Amino acid sequence: MNKRPLMCDLCEEGLLQDKQGLNTVTYKSVTRELPSDFFECGTCGIETALPHQTRMNKLRMTAFKQEVDGLATSNDE
Repeated sequence: MNKRPLMCDLCEEGLLQDKQGLNTVTYKSVTRELPSDFFECGTCGIETALPHQTRMNKLRMTAFKQEVDGLATSNDE
């Protein structure tokens, strides 16, 4: 990943800070908190996800669904 600070496209003043939060998700009546990666602007507070973060968030959700469905996940050996 690029280590240069990313400028906010919305306010064009703040720098985007790498963050991780928790999202509560429910699938087939099973609820769990999953980590969610995103960037937040230190000036205007807007939250956005870059493509690599969106992929990671989607992989977490897919693994959760596979677990609920009783399917093997990529972490199973």
